[in-house]
Amino acid sequence: MKKYFSLILALLLCLSFAACSGAGKNAINNSDFKVSDYEDGISVDGYVGQAEDVVIPSKINGKKVRAIGANAFRKDRVLTSVRIPDTVKEIGDYAFYYCEKLTAVEIGSEVETIGKYAFGNSYAITSFTINGKALKRISDYAFSHVESLEYIKFPENVEFVGAGAFEDAFQLTLGVKEGSYLHNYAKENEIPFIAY
Repeated sequence: MKKYFSLILALLLCLSFAACSGAGKNAINNSDFKVSDYEDGISVDGYVGQAEDVVIPSKINGKKVRAIGANAFRKDRVLTSVRIPDTVKEIGDYAFYYCEKLTAVEIGSEVETIGKYAFGNSYAITSFTINGKALKRISDYAFSHVESLEYIKFPENVEFVGAGAFEDAFQLTLGVKEGSYLHNYAKENEIPFIAY
């Protein structure tokens, strides 16, 4: 009987260890984020976790996440995908700059501003989804050297595109609302586009 009990106990310990060690790739805790006060909520200013696929929560410590701060994930060497919640209004300068393994990005419906070099040099991105129609500002070099990305559909409300926003994004085609500011910008700057 002792032999069976020991065997079952050993098996349970192995299973619990395997579950815990496998959770590190995708497990997210609020303590994985460095935060600061921002307007009527907080800003995520850094990430100390080790997850490959990060879903940023809409609330941390009971406060809405309103921004991804400057340099928050800059040069992260593990991150492969990120989902930004609908509560976020701004993605700061260099927020995801040179994240060499980042392949997929989904931004929430309330993002109004993408900062300078926000996704610059994250050359492995192949999927970029913008939810909603709030985006108004694409800052300087925001998507520069995003060399693997082939298509982004932008909302019609974009009213500013900074210098070099799509520089050396060789494969990128912009999805733009016909007659919109971004449609005219793409034509004037000879950037490939598909009008919808």
